Amino acid sequence: MQIKTTSELARITNVISTANLQQPVDAQMFNQYSWGRYDTEIYGGRCGYIKDVGMRGRVTIFLSGKMISTGAERITQSLEQLNQAKVLLLEAGLIRNIALQPKVQNIVATTDLGSRLDFSMLLSQISNYIYEPETFPGIIYRTANGPTALIFSSGKLVIAGSKSDRELQDTSKDLTMKLINFICN
Repeated sequence: MQIKTTSELARITNVISTANLQQPVDAQMFNQYSWGRYDTEIYGGRCGYIKDVGMRGRVTIFLSGKMISTGAERITQSLEQLNQAKVLLLEAGLIRNIALQPKVQNIVATTDLGSRLDFSMLLSQISNYIYEPETFPGIIYRTANGPTALIFSSGKLVIAGSKSDRELQDTSKDLTMKLINFICN
């Protein structure tokens, strides 16, 4: 069986990054702009959303000035979304200019080993996992280097909790090497 390379293995589906505008933001003004949305029903009116042309995801802006970028498929894309939101707020006169200090909080990726896994053998050989098939069909596995993986008997995986591309690649490679021994022939 041909094992996929690390770059083929993990496909990023969501990058969550944060930044702080270090000032309050009047999100109620967002509805005046095509890129903004403010709704008191959502989070009790404690935040607004920015979704502009070219953004893959969106940026949530809390009244405190804290920002969360979600929905990007690359780290650079997530960080660009934060900066784009800042620029839109500046152009609208809703904030004063500050230097953002963005931080990647979570990278979520999926992969497919291409073959089913022998769960009974796998469970007898690993530790640091939760498996309750009556409530969730996959193994929740805490990897040695931090991220968590959801492992399904189909050979599909979800890796969550990486904070860098390198950490995601290392986790993906480690998981592949560990799980190759449990692929059904």
